[in-house]
Amino acid sequence: MSIEGSESSHSLTSIDSVTAKIEHIKNEIAHVTQIPLGEHGAKFHEIHRELSETLSAVEGL
Repeated sequence: MSIEGSESSHSLTSIDSVTAKIEHIKNEIAHVTQIPLGEHGAKFHEIHRELSETLSAVEGL
């Protein structure tokens, strides 16, 4: 039973971590308009990378 409890606790921590990362990404998207237009492309690639990594973590849950 302790193994199941550990897995459940680990999953909740992972879900919380993923949720926090998604909230961070949403904030970054919301603030793109505040950076110079010339930096939008680089920011898009950064956000895309972060989102891809986060979604990959979701598949592992």
